[in-house]
Amino acid sequence: MGPDRGAGRTGRQRNPSPPDRRRQRRDAPSAAAPFAVFTDPEIAAVGLTEAEAVAQGRTVRVGRFPLRALGKAQAIGETDGLVKVIAAAEDDTLLGVHVVGPHAGDLIAEATLALEMNATAEDLAAVIHVHPTLAEALGEAALATDRRALHVVNP
Repeated sequence: MGPDRGAGRTGRQRNPSPPDRRRQRRDAPSAAAPFAVFTDPEIAAVGLTEAEAVAQGRTVRVGRFPLRALGKAQAIGETDGLVKVIAAAEDDTLLGVHVVGPHAGDLIAEATLALEMNATAEDLAAVIHVHPTLAEALGEAALATDRRALHVVNP
C-alpha cells in the first residue's frame, strides 16, 4: 500500500492549518483593500497615501524606486513609472504602497498581503524577488525607505 492520500511527497501526513491559525473574519473593513486603474500607465495602490498618513499625525519614511532602473522594464520597453512605499518612522510598519507603471494591478497583490499581515518595510525588502522582474521594484522601494536601494543613488 502507498502512503495516505493526505501524505505529501515525503510520506508524512499533511497538517491542515489548525483553526486558531486561520485568519479570522473581521467585522471592520480591511485597510488592505487595493485598487487599480487600468490606464496607460496602470495605477494601483493599497493603504494610506503619504499625505493621509501625515494628516493623521504619523511621521513617515518614504521610499521611491523608478522603473527605469529595472532590467525587466528596460527589456520590455516600458520604463515609465515608479513604486512608492510609505512606512511608519517609529516602527517601520507599512502604511501604504503605490505603483504606477506596467502591470501595476498585478504588482499590488504582494503589497496588499504585506499590509494585511502588518509587515514592515524591512519585511518587504527581505523578500527574494526573481530577477529580472517588475516585482523587484517593490523590494527596492522598501529598501529606499532606509536609503538602501541597490539600483539607484540613495539621497
